[in-house]
Amino acid sequence: MVELFGLSPAEARLAAALMTGKRLAQIAAEFGVRVSTLRTQLRFILKKIGAKRQSDLVRIFSSAGIGSVSLATGWLNLALEALQTPLCVTGL
Repeated sequence: MVELFGLSPAEARLAAALMTGKRLAQIAAEFGVRVSTLRTQLRFILKKIGAKRQSDLVRIFSSAGIGSVSLATGWLNLALEALQTPLCVTGL
């Protein structure tokens, strides 16, 4: 899913939360971020998937068989891959 639409881990996490029917204010409180941050992320998600509204996002993901579980799994897989990637420090 993350690979399909090119979502960042934060965008995938937001999309997964939106698929559960939560509102941005609820998600912001849960994630410990500002609603304005989530609005920015949502704007990028909509642009990446070619949707105009949040309801379009839910419809597109649902019709593609993508639910909150698959989004969360994609985000988790990406995070695990990042943990396994060695950091490259130059200029030392």
